Amino acid sequence: MGLNYSVDQLRFPEPVAVGSRVRGEISVVAVEELEGGVQLALNGVAEREGQEKPVCAAELVFRQYR
Repeated sequence: MGLNYSVDQLRFPEPVAVGSRVRGEISVVAVEELEGGVQLALNGVAEREGQEKPVCAAELVFRQYR
């Protein structure tokens, strides 16, 4: 069973126009053992094609139980 435990520091620094091409990248920051499972800390960033600044950035925490 998986659980979206939290979304921290969610930011939308730039707007996204309708019809824009967007891509996302997620990287694992930490993996922590829990009783009966693990907790994953992730960084997520979304970028719009042709723009340097990200359009969305967030710190995500998920829990996965056995």
